[in-house]
Amino acid sequence: MLGLFENGPYMGEKQPEKGMLAALVTEAFRREGLNVKYKFLPLKRLYAVLDDGEIDGAVGAPVSAQRKTVFLYSAPLYRVNYNFFARKQDQIRFTSLDALKPYRIGLVRGGLNETELLAAGMKVDAVSDHTQNIRKLLAGRVDLIVSVTDYTNHLLQTKVTPQERLQLEMLEPPFAVRDKYFAMSKKRHNSEKLMAVFNRSLARMKKDGSYDEIVRRFRTIKP
Repeated sequence: MLGLFENGPYMGEKQPEKGMLAALVTEAFRREGLNVKYKFLPLKRLYAVLDDGEIDGAVGAPVSAQRKTVFLYSAPLYRVNYNFFARKQDQIRFTSLDALKPYRIGLVRGGLNETELLAAGMKVDAVSDHTQNIRKLLAGRVDLIVSVTDYTNHLLQTKVTPQERLQLEMLEPPFAVRDKYFAMSKKRHNSEKLMAVFNRSLARMKKDGSYDEIVRRFRTIKP
């Protein structure tokens, strides 16, 4: 059993094949004669149940130095940008984190963004769901929000009106560029062997073009 968290357009319980990242992982294991099943969990709980051994692996997991001590990470699955979004009327510009210290930043609880921004002394308002962040930004309860850029754009296309969407803008440059990974607990029996099998299959997919084909297929799916 592998864990997923809602992270459209990359992962979603209602998406075809559970989303692009799940499709990549499914295909990598299928080529090795292994079938996988998925369970959706909140992001913060995902790490806890992975550490406890309730699930065998987690898809789309961001990496950190602390998590490397307890989890094995695959070769990178997919690279993503993280951008701040703000209300156009506020005319906020992102030149450095110090320039954003007067502002309250909405983000999802339990991720690397929260850890890094708190360490930098930023004003953070953490919630469990990124749609809440967008609603709070539109209502003026936070000044900025940050998450995976494609995910924020996906929610802006599906969860708010066109009029609301026009009130917001993405700030450049990205706050961060990170890879998404497949992770397994070091406590799991044969985890190193299974991870080696997965990495070998993923490398073959990237070489023979099937990785790019899956990515292109999901890029054509409308939110």
